[in-house]
Amino acid sequence: MVTSDVKQVVIHDQTNLLEGHKLIVVFSALAAAMLITYIDQNSIGVALPTIGRELNSASTIVWAGTSSLIANTAFQVLYGRLSDIFGRKVILVTSLCLLAVADVLCGFAQTGPQLYAFRAISGIANGGIMALVMMVVSDIVTLEERGRLVLPYHEMAISVVVTARLSQCCRD
Repeated sequence: MVTSDVKQVVIHDQTNLLEGHKLIVVFSALAAAMLITYIDQNSIGVALPTIGRELNSASTIVWAGTSSLIANTAFQVLYGRLSDIFGRKVILVTSLCLLAVADVLCGFAQTGPQLYAFRAISGIANGGIMALVMMVVSDIVTLEERGRLVLPYHEMAISVVVTARLSQCCRD
């Protein structure tokens, strides 16, 4: 008699996810975190010409945005693995604290290279926040509801970018 040891594959059950008022509270907190990152990323572009003149580095001031974006892109993958090890909440709160510290350091920068380094730290934090918000959303919402519930995030992002660009155009 032949016996087979067939293991049954279990798919993650998504019936016990957040619902109702708990979902609204979590989405509000995640939306606030995303708003902070979008404002941080887009507001620097408006102020860069003035900052460049003040720090006597007008010719290289574009590195403030570039260093932030490079760090953001490079560290998003790392945050996914760190959140698997330490938990999403711990890493998200750490990213928010790191962003606050980095922005304060940017305010105290005395030279262009200091500002670029602090903006890179800010980009590291922004990458973590952006990646973790989407991971948390995928953890608490079913696949069927995800498209409908994630749309406000994209609308918010578009409105912040458009507002930043319009304020930059009106300023010039």
